[in-house]
Amino acid sequence: STKETGKNIEQEANLFASALLLPEPFFAPLCDIEVPSLEYISNIADKFNTSLTSTALRYLTFSKEPLAIIWSEKNRIRWFQESKSFAEIREELRLFIDVRSKLDPTTQASLFFTYGSIPYGIKSVPVTAWFSSGEYLKSAVIKEESIGLPTYNATLSMLYIDDVIEDDDYY
Repeated sequence: STKETGKNIEQEANLFASALLLPEPFFAPLCDIEVPSLEYISNIADKFNTSLTSTALRYLTFSKEPLAIIWSEKNRIRWFQESKSFAEIREELRLFIDVRSKLDPTTQASLFFTYGSIPYGIKSVPVTAWFSSGEYLKSAVIKEESIGLPTYNATLSMLYIDDVIEDDDYY
């Protein structure tokens, strides 16, 4: 559909702009930090005068951490992009992020659409909040940091797998 194509073009434009404005020699070393956060990425975006979204997507390219960036609009997941290590874990554990689905009420992002704001900082949320299926422990948690973007009626979320979520007894 045209709407989907528009979203893809917007994502491509973000990636292109960020590659141009955040050149690897300057930007890659900034991505080598232990605990990534949207606050940290926002500070980089301010320094380079780039948008938070394009900076976050570029950050994924160089980060060695298992991270995903998720864009949600009107309380629904619209798209996500992931770092290489996040993709490897997602494939190995068959994790499924249901694009177009309504946000789970236990996500930080959903709070923006319910209450108009999100508590500041990185929070632990159930792995089931973001993955509709996969070979994970039902009790496992992942880190989420979300910020509301009222202008777009949207949220930008960063997911971070910082713990073992794999269910060894899955089979």
